[in-house]
Amino acid sequence: MANLDDLKTLEVYCVNKECGDPVADKQGNVFFTKRRMTMFRFEDIWGSATYRCPVCRRERKFGINPLTDNIYEK
Repeated sequence: MANLDDLKTLEVYCVNKECGDPVADKQGNVFFTKRRMTMFRFEDIWGSATYRCPVCRRERKFGINPLTDNIYEK
């Protein structure tokens, strides 16, 4: 059962491939990791949280379904 505190502690990552951090392996090949998004806005009344990427400013909104108490992306 999800609650409002679970919305505040979600680990949300940006879906934009260019936002990843470059990481090189021992052979010099560069890979990009996913950038973690930070919580931008929390609306207690509506039970929703908005996360924003610090690089590209893309936003993702999440809420709690009142019937099933599951977290979903809006």
